[in-house]
This record gives sequence, structure tokens and C-alpha cells, in this order.
Amino acid sequence: RDFCLSRGLGDVYKRQVYCFSNISCEARWTGSKSLMSSTTWSSTQEATGILSADPIVNRYWYNATAVWIGYCSSDSFSGDKKASGSTGTDKWNFVGSRIVENIIQDLKKNYGLDRAKDVVFTGSSAGAEGLLANSDRVANLLDYTDFKVLIDSGWFLDFAPFKAGDCDSLFQCTENRAMQLGCMIWNPRVNEACALAKPQDLRYQCMLGPHAYPYIKAPAFILQFQFDAAQMAHDGIDGVPTGPALVYAQQALKNLTRTFVEDRVRGYYNPSCYQHTIIQAHNWNTLKIDGKTLPDVFYAWTKDTVGVYHYADTCDLPNCNPTCR
Repeated sequence: RDFCLSRGLGDVYKRQVYCFSNISCEARWTGSKSLMSSTTWSSTQEATGILSADPIVNRYWYNATAVWIGYCSSDSFSGDKKASGSTGTDKWNFVGSRIVENIIQDLKKNYGLDRAKDVVFTGSSAGAEGLLANSDRVANLLDYTDFKVLIDSGWFLDFAPFKAGDCDSLFQCTENRAMQLGCMIWNPRVNEACALAKPQDLRYQCMLGPHAYPYIKAPAFILQFQFDAAQMAHDGIDGVPTGPALVYAQQALKNLTRTFVEDRVRGYYNPSCYQHTIIQAHNWNTLKIDGKTLPDVFYAWTKDTVGVYHYADTCDLPNCNPTCR
């Protein structure tokens, strides 16, 4: 039977993400404990998008066994550090990678995951960053499956921002710098091949898509919006870019396209929308590029081990694709 494993909800990016300092972790804990502990979670979760059992919404995977891995580790599912004290960052647990590994082992032992023929391993935003760290490790635990990865809105760039912040909070910090700070306290288990290739001070780059992708052995497909709302926020742009911010965003789009070329990405879907995350969003099955939805393209890519699937809008304005809305 097919399995679809999805990690984290990223529709409200400013609530999900992660923390990278004692100040940001304290603010996260005070503002929304459910992002750092599962004790208050509901016993049920609405299945939408790629997890939906409705064939109209989810044409290709509606009858797959769907697993949603909730996110409360605040480390993009990468950490391997238990609390070791009562002050500063030592009082926080960052064990996202162990959560993923233990869930996979439980699914194998008790729910037949080891007998699955096909597995789609996906995640949004912080969950997508977690795929960069965990995909090969999970694939190795599932030796005999057709294992594919869908990275939704986790391809963050590390170019100079439009407006630099002071990193007192996450959205006054570029993704590059925030991830660098986070990796100092999470003790992340990043992709092993990437870790071996990077010096210690650059291993945080293994949590950034353009740097990590060349080292990931598991086949991975990229969904990244041309005007990703989270990328824009990290770069100091609040809202749909206009004026000088738009000029910056259009250059960022060129930079994004260049990383796809440099990394030789075989499959990507790159709509012009100002949006962040899609696999559980309302337009998961209605957004189209050249008449094809993301599910159409990704499904075809999963069945073709050599073909190139590059779908990108050719207009260069936010939401110039009418199906973005």
C-alpha cells in the first residue's frame, strides 16, 4: 500500500518556523505553547491537500495511507539535543530528528510501513527544511520502497537581503543567519554527505535547499513560489513587493532560477504567486502552470526516473498567474 508522510503545517509561516536563541524560544513558548509541546494538541487533524481522502481534492493519493507528523520541536525537525540545564537555551529540548526517526520506526513496527510499495515524504516550510536533513536517513530505513520527496516552500536563498535586521526576532533576520544561529543550539543531524563536505562553521548550510540538494540521494521534487512570502519577510519585505522591493524580488527570482540550474534540479514547480506553502492549501489542486497542477506534475515525475520536469511561470510579477488566487 502507498504511504504519504507529511510533516508540519506551514500555512501560517510566522507561527510555525523555529527558534534560534533563548529570547526567541521564550517568546515562542509564551506566545504559543502548542508550537513547543504537543500536550494541548487535538486528538484529530483535518486531512487536506495531499493528505485528503477526497479524490476530487487529491486525485493521485486519496487512497494512500496518510500520516501527518506534527511539529513542536522548533528546530525544523533537525535537532538532537535534550535539555541539559535550567537556564538559557540549555532548558529547551530540540529533538526533531529523533521524533521523525522514532515515528518511522513505529510505523514500520505497528502499521506496515516497511511493506509499503511507494512512499511520498513531504513537508512544508520548516517541515520542508526538515526533509533536507532527514530524507536520506528515512529512505535508508525503508530499503525496499519507491521513496520520493516533495519539498514544499523550503528552498530558501542566502543572498543579501532587501533590508537587513538585527536578528532580535526571526523576522528581523535572514533565513541564512537565523539558521546559522539555530544550528548552534539544536545540535542538528543534517544530511551526512553534506556534513562531511562542509567545514564545521558552514554545516548550517545543509539546512538550506540550494546547498543541501546536491547531497541528497533520495529523489526530490521542489515546489517554490517565485515570490515566496516567507523568503520576502526574511529579506525585509512585508507584504506583496512593490517599487524598489519589487525590483529586489525580481532579482531574487533570477537568483532562484540560477540555483535550480546550478543544482541540476530534475523536477520543480515554480509559480509566480506571492504565497508560502501549498500541499495543504486551498489551491493545491487548482493552481496551474501550462495547464498542469502541482499534483499532475509531481505524480508524473514520481513515475519517471529520468525525465526533466521544469514548470515555471514566465511572467515576473507577483500573482501574475491568475490561478494563484
